[in-house]
Order: sequence, then structure tokens, then C-alpha cells
Amino acid sequence: MNTKILIEMLEKRSGHTITSAADCEWLALDFTTRCGKGISVNTLKRLLGFLAYDGKSFRQSTLDTIAAYLGFRDWNETESAAMDKVSAFGHNPAILDADKLTKGDLVTVTYAPDRQIVFEYRDDDRFVVAKSLNSKLHIGDIVAIRQFVLGYPLLVTETLRNSRSLGAYTAAKIGGLTTIDCQHKEEL
Repeated sequence: MNTKILIEMLEKRSGHTITSAADCEWLALDFTTRCGKGISVNTLKRLLGFLAYDGKSFRQSTLDTIAAYLGFRDWNETESAAMDKVSAFGHNPAILDADKLTKGDLVTVTYAPDRQIVFEYRDDDRFVVAKSLNSKLHIGDIVAIRQFVLGYPLLVTETLRNSRSLGAYTAAKIGGLTTIDCQHKEEL
């Protein structure tokens, strides 16, 4: 499910804005109060893009607890409602999947306040940072990224710098990516 839409649904239900990892602590308590079932703070952070996510599926019981909190029977019903919301607003976020790229393609992303990163695709969801303006990533870093989604945080599942793993990294946590541009190798 689209993270931005899930956050909107949770904000509407809770009456509380969710803009940072700290908000997940409050939300975890609200889950316990309203549903009698808890969800770990770190699970909420991963689900909402405030903590790196390894791409593994969340437990069905966790998803169903979220559904119950939102007033739905199960997670499938929640996803259907979210899809209806996307269709109703004509919202179709731009998504660029790494598995659709060819070696040598360049992906340029920007995000607030004045960040720009250019990634050169290698293979197997791996990129090398070709340019980095005001970002914590350095030129030459090798990063693993599955997809780029306009308006959502950039989730880097692994960062290698000088052959040393720095772990996962999340950029554009607030506001998400503002632009995504892809230049295919044959266009360069």
C-alpha cells in the first residue's frame, strides 16, 4: 500500500499528525488503547517510512491489527479502501522500479530543502552515487534501492562506502522526493 495514503488514513483515525518517527510512539500507544492489541514502535516506523525497511513482508496479524484500528475487517479490505481513495482523487504517484532499468541509466532525484542525488544503475537494484549535493551520500557510494516513488521517502536498503557497509538509509523523510528523472543509457 502507498505509504502516504496509509499515513493519511492513520492521521484521520487518530486525529494526530504523523510527520516523524516520534509520532509512531504515540500511535503505538493509541493502537493499544483503541484495539487492545499492540504494534511495536519500530514496526510502525518501518511501515511508515521512518526506519529502513528490508523488503520482507509484514506479519498478517500486524496488518490485520492496523485494519482493525482503521475500522476495517482485514488488511485486504483496507487495501481496497486505499485503492478507492487513490482512484477517487486521481492520484497516481510516479514510480520508477529499479528492475526496469538498464546498466548505465541515470536516475536524478531531488528533495527538500535543496538536495539532489544522481544514481547510476549497475544491476540487481544496485546503484553508484554519481553526484550528491547536500546529501549524506557520497560520490562513489554503492546503494541498494528497489524503487523511487514521487512524494515518498527514498529507502536505501544498504549503503557501501569504500567496501564497508553503513547499513540502511532513508532520505526525504518529510515531504518525500520532489522530482525523479531517468535518463536511459541510449539517451545519453
